[in-house]
Amino acid sequence: MSEFGNGLARHVTEEDIKIVRKTAGRDKVLLVPGIGTQRGDARKVLEAGGENVLVNVSRDIIYAENPKVKSEEYNKILRETART
Repeated sequence: MSEFGNGLARHVTEEDIKIVRKTAGRDKVLLVPGIGTQRGDARKVLEAGGENVLVNVSRDIIYAENPKVKSEEYNKILRETART
């Protein structure tokens, strides 16, 4: 086990994600909170973090006028970005 244990969790910028990914390695899972309400950008997170990224979107969905529609919007963004 490395000094990072099994994974990492931190609200980060795109540049932070690149640094953390380089330091932790490609096989570690990055938990990235702050997408949506906290203005984190799902596309930028996935592009900077590569594979093994767990993206947390909660407040922007649960407080949306229509949570189902909002969750479908994020699902589409995350799936399209993961394919590229």
